[in-house]
Amino acid sequence: MYCVIKNDMKFGEYFIKGGTKARVINKPNYKEANIPGLDLYLAINLSDIALQQKESVLESEIRIKNELEERCHSNTEMVGITLITDGTKVLMDAGADFYEEATIYDSQVKRVLEIENIPEKIKKAQYLNRPYYLRSIIEYLDNEFAQWVQDNCEFYVYTEEDIKNGDCWADAEPGDTTLSDKGIEQFKNKKIEYQKMLEKIGFTYDFKGGLVWE
Repeated sequence: MYCVIKNDMKFGEYFIKGGTKARVINKPNYKEANIPGLDLYLAINLSDIALQQKESVLESEIRIKNELEERCHSNTEMVGITLITDGTKVLMDAGADFYEEATIYDSQVKRVLEIENIPEKIKKAQYLNRPYYLRSIIEYLDNEFAQWVQDNCEFYVYTEEDIKNGDCWADAEPGDTTLSDKGIEQFKNKKIEYQKMLEKIGFTYDFKGGLVWE
């Protein structure tokens, strides 16, 4: 599973920008997020790290060759680093299989949705202290987002000429639709709003908005 670094981090000359994705390489000891007791080991690619606090680096600076091998024939390279941190420093991927049966408190649901009365559509877990399934919250938000996309985003309708020129996805037919350039911007901006809702309780999720992404 992956997680997202919340805020900028700096270790000597290594600078990790907030928002960077990292791979969780240990099995978390809790199915909760945003808590100090959640011990995490994270792997981050050097290509995702800006050295010396630069926004970007040259490819030649990213891969660090083994200096004990011949300088021009090094087949061994360092391509990433490992961090040890806790749940307060990252946003956990709510879509990971690890969280399939995870549950959260009703107060957390209210915080995410900013409402007092929780919709009946959100599935409850029986006989648990945390009565709501996290995955049910995700589905509720993504369905709501999908409806917003259909009502508000600009779409482009493929023509026969688009199909002939290959300016479409595989197996597309005339009349099929896709987001226009404006629609993509509308989608991205709204997606950030939904992600921020979930971030309130320490999770992130790649909302699809009812669309198929290849």
